[in-house]
Amino acid sequence: GYPSIALSQGANYFPDSLISNLMQFDKIVLWFDNDVAGHIAEDKISTKLGTSRTYVVRNDYPDLKDANDFLIHAP
Repeated sequence: GYPSIALSQGANYFPDSLISNLMQFDKIVLWFDNDVAGHIAEDKISTKLGTSRTYVVRNDYPDLKDANDFLIHAP
């Protein structure tokens, strides 16, 4: 498995303390909700973490809101 973090309070709540904890990783994958708030958070957080080591997962299916929806219903 891989270390992971879930943001239980949504995309707009990413505490700075998490950023310092993530600095130890060379590669960070972000998968936020497939909505406007999620897309804004992707840009904001990837900039804070460093865009050269941040990879953003974005699905092209408007009916699949988040990673869980994608895992259950992806074609």
